[in-house]
Amino acid sequence: ALGKDYFEYDSDSAKTTLHNTCRALYFIIKVAGPKACTSHLPHDVKLLEDVFYCLLRWQAEADLRREWEVRYCLLLWLSSLVLVPFSFQTIDSSIGGTTPLSQQLMDCAWAFLAEPSKCREAAAQLIARLNTRTDSHAHRQGFFKKALQTIQSSESDNV
Repeated sequence: ALGKDYFEYDSDSAKTTLHNTCRALYFIIKVAGPKACTSHLPHDVKLLEDVFYCLLRWQAEADLRREWEVRYCLLLWLSSLVLVPFSFQTIDSSIGGTTPLSQQLMDCAWAFLAEPSKCREAAAQLIARLNTRTDSHAHRQGFFKKALQTIQSSESDNV
């Protein structure tokens, strides 16, 4: 019948429970600000990897990519989780052969800087907070090197 399963064809309709929740959270963040909202999210360091891998899933799957509110909220949550004083080595399950978790976080956030959505702002906040950690000297050096390369390449493109 006409109108049946309308939400299946509405590209803006929320498809997952997490998307519905993050959409509502986004509207609250829009009014109250990110700091006022992220302070209510759990700050348990054990959640960092889970939140990060959830973000990677929402970034990788094509069906979920349009749900930018989820990625935005997960990036904000990560940016508040990295403020908790802890050593990345205590929670990093990738030790021993793959890229360290802190570097994966930095690379992921850097990739979001190219997105034309609110995720870019949350990614910039995550990068800033990762770089201000006491144990992130190598990340700061890498960030400034990459930033300088980006600036130089954009200058040469504009000339």
